[in-house]
Amino acid sequence: MNLTFKELKTLFPHHTLTLADDVCVAGISRDTRNIKPGDIYVAIKGETHDGHDYVAVAFEKGAVAALVENVPVKRDNLIIVPHVIRALGELAAYYRRKFTQPLIAITGSNGKTTTKELLAHVLSQQGLVSATQGNLNNHIGVPFTIFSFDPKAHFLVVEMGMSHPGEIAWLTKIANPTVGLITSIGQAHLEGVGGTLEKVAQAKGELFDGLEPSATAIYFADDPLIAGLPTRAQKITFGFEPTRDVWASDITLQGNQTRFIVRQDGQETPITLNLVGKHHVQNALAVFTLARHGGLAPDSIQNGLNSFRMTLNRGKIISVGKIILIDDTYNANPDSMKAALKSIAEQYPHHVKVAVLGGMLELGKNAAKLHSQVGKFAKEIGVKELFVYGQNSPFYLRSYGYKKEEENEHFFRGHSDLARAVIMCLQNKSDQKTVVLFKGSRGMTMEKALEHVKVLLAK
Repeated sequence: MNLTFKELKTLFPHHTLTLADDVCVAGISRDTRNIKPGDIYVAIKGETHDGHDYVAVAFEKGAVAALVENVPVKRDNLIIVPHVIRALGELAAYYRRKFTQPLIAITGSNGKTTTKELLAHVLSQQGLVSATQGNLNNHIGVPFTIFSFDPKAHFLVVEMGMSHPGEIAWLTKIANPTVGLITSIGQAHLEGVGGTLEKVAQAKGELFDGLEPSATAIYFADDPLIAGLPTRAQKITFGFEPTRDVWASDITLQGNQTRFIVRQDGQETPITLNLVGKHHVQNALAVFTLARHGGLAPDSIQNGLNSFRMTLNRGKIISVGKIILIDDTYNANPDSMKAALKSIAEQYPHHVKVAVLGGMLELGKNAAKLHSQVGKFAKEIGVKELFVYGQNSPFYLRSYGYKKEEENEHFFRGHSDLARAVIMCLQNKSDQKTVVLFKGSRGMTMEKALEHVKVLLAK
């Protein structure tokens, strides 16, 4: 890591640093379980633990300094700040300026993690990519993503999440992107931003608003909420209309693939995506636009898009005889729920469709209405059986059409009980081809229900 004690002393004047100015920091860590000799330990106060209680342990394991808000023990090599998380962001912002490579920031209500993974895969056709790992996309995760950047990388990719207004603005200030993308505006985090899509757009739009004039904003111009967001940056548009800079046509679903043609400046690039649904075409279009802006040739982008395989509980297909299980358990909001349900309807028109849905979180006062809309949509697109789990999920059932006395057969408070009900349903349909969608908010951990079902099917 290219960071010295001299720089730390300049950045943070309130310190007890005693090591020589030319001593280099090995890394930044907030967990004493994986701290390495030469690291700086960051003492973060969490909901259940206070990192300040582990400062002595960090030094015992080889930390050369600790970033703290108070002095738990009087000792050398403490960096004392009013707010550790704020200082963590300031340190990350300083460190980010050491990199001259393009930095692409991605946010949005839906599709940001899939787009990030897809983009990293495509850009790797040209060189090394440093990208956000997992879901390290908040006010703590983004700084640690920046600290993990490989100096040899050709591209830097940062995913940005948010739960309240001002968070994307702060992350944009830290990351200083050269390119920004907002994938979509949808009904996620409504509770934290004021309850309307317009408020969500304002919060996500902080990315475009924070870009420098020399940067580039990638607009999904088909969404008026995105198209109307202000920016000082240069604009490139994509979508499904010929008036966009990059657009898609001839979309067809074939088995577990989606085929379409990307059109730009009179050129046509056919794509065969190993993902199903128009929402994935939108993600792929964003990646094509970003990669072209990054200098990749259409055939290189084509190879990257065509070779991508989904991972991390995002639409993974598991076949067990006549039964197809769809693992889309990573997360959910009303828009992504409807997109997933629509995908199984289009992809498996001749299968019996079963949905196993967890509750959707952070919807505030709109929770009942939005769950009801998803339940009604499931009925409309042909779901034959609906099983639900967790907070607010009974609202799915009522709008789907189950009677009050039937709810106990379809609403569950435990993953194992839910799985047994799904298995009984599948046993009753053993002579039919059946597809089962598993999806819910991250807090619902619907992958546990899926694992129970897989174990029971294997018996």
